[in-house]
Amino acid sequence: MKIGVDVMGSDLGPKELLKSCLRFVNENDVQLVIYGNQEELDSIDHPRIIKIPTTYVLTMDDGPLAVKRHPNASMVKAITDCVAGENDAVVSAGSSGALLSCGVMISKMIPGIERPAFLAAIPNTIGTSTVLLDMGANSENSSDHLCQFAVLGHAFAQTTMNIEHPTIGLLNIGTEDKKGDLVHKDAVAKLRAMEKINFTGNIEGRDVLNGVVDVLVADGFSGNIALKTVEGTVLAFNQMIKEVIKTNRLTMIGGYLIKEELTKMKDKMNYQKYGGALLAGLNHVIIKAHGSSNEEAFYNAIRQAHKLVGGNVVDKIKRDLL
Repeated sequence: MKIGVDVMGSDLGPKELLKSCLRFVNENDVQLVIYGNQEELDSIDHPRIIKIPTTYVLTMDDGPLAVKRHPNASMVKAITDCVAGENDAVVSAGSSGALLSCGVMISKMIPGIERPAFLAAIPNTIGTSTVLLDMGANSENSSDHLCQFAVLGHAFAQTTMNIEHPTIGLLNIGTEDKKGDLVHKDAVAKLRAMEKINFTGNIEGRDVLNGVVDVLVADGFSGNIALKTVEGTVLAFNQMIKEVIKTNRLTMIGGYLIKEELTKMKDKMNYQKYGGALLAGLNHVIIKAHGSSNEEAFYNAIRQAHKLVGGNVVDKIKRDLL
């Protein structure tokens, strides 16, 4: 298996991501094809790492035309090689907008799917994971898009989580079918009419982490806000716990006694442990790692790509599409 890795465009720079690459090939029987500036690539060497020098880095300021204008950009080259069969997947922590443009224009959409969606399985309070999509690939969606996201989430949960009849909910401002704007009201009606998926109704934001459904569908705007709110809440809650523990000797002793369990809880909700998001709806496995990924987070993004390719997830999604 070969995984293409774009090491350019992240917040922490290529050196942090290259550490992830080296660790991954040392711990897994896989080849990595790394794309980036020659100077950065010269700092790493391994018999199962192939280095492809590139000369341009796509940023959030680059529009869709930049994909055509810069064929030797690291992200463009990685996805182009994937489509040509040189790589089995692509992982990038670069610009989300640029990755979307590259994915749609080069990998192309799966027939029957109009818009891609950022999809990830996030941890919940009952010890399993909830598939959340879209997490920000789109700023606006139609009711038809939301129905297509439900199909993608349904197929993903079946093929990667072995859930035969995954339950599906729609993120909305209330649980009643008549809640929300016209798009969400229309989506609820259409989802209830889809006999081959197990749609349970609207889900409120307070239940995102409660595991009440296996798949939570959201428009890209709401889904991204929900994701970032969850991440921020977890960070704030961790800080609050630290401050409470430092209150006095008794609380410090109590904190020491439950330190192991607190660490487990923190790890369970740490986005760095869960890699990146699949750009669902495309013909190839393309993973968007968090822009601020450190060594651990980017390692897990590569690991996720490895797992999805090994499970033939795109082929299974195509096969299982309704």
